[in-house]
Amino acid sequence: LLRRVQTRVIDPLVERLQGGEGSPSVRIRDFLHQQARLANEEPAMLLLPIMASIEFSGTGELPEKRVRWGYQRTAELLTQVLAEGQADGTFRTDIPARQQASLILALNDGVMLEWWRSEPRVVGGDVVNSLYAVLMSGIHTVSVNPDLMELAPARSIEKKLEEQ
Repeated sequence: LLRRVQTRVIDPLVERLQGGEGSPSVRIRDFLHQQARLANEEPAMLLLPIMASIEFSGTGELPEKRVRWGYQRTAELLTQVLAEGQADGTFRTDIPARQQASLILALNDGVMLEWWRSEPRVVGGDVVNSLYAVLMSGIHTVSVNPDLMELAPARSIEKKLEEQ
């Protein structure tokens, strides 16, 4: 199952964050969008690493190592994108990129758990859009236009960012 998580979650994530097109803001949006799509289509692919990280924590067993590697790899990629955004003045610099990456991972896992627990009361897309709005207003150096807060196609967000 954890190998399948790597194929369905980690590999596409690497492609989106590392080789993805667009500004750092767009790549962060793409990350959240990909996670939301997986949560909707295959929730077990996102819940399994969360549950395994708790269940196998401190055991030194293979599941712990695989899950830890996945989270570390994701944090590294997010940190690179955030550092790029800090360097170009898009993202705030008073909080280190690594700390921001940890916060994004924690928020993402928390939203996934809330979505799962609250079904059908919480609508997935609404939760993800709310997460994106709160996250972007917290990491950007300037106030972000509310039109950018929806998970619109990457091209339209990138265009709007360039227009600001």
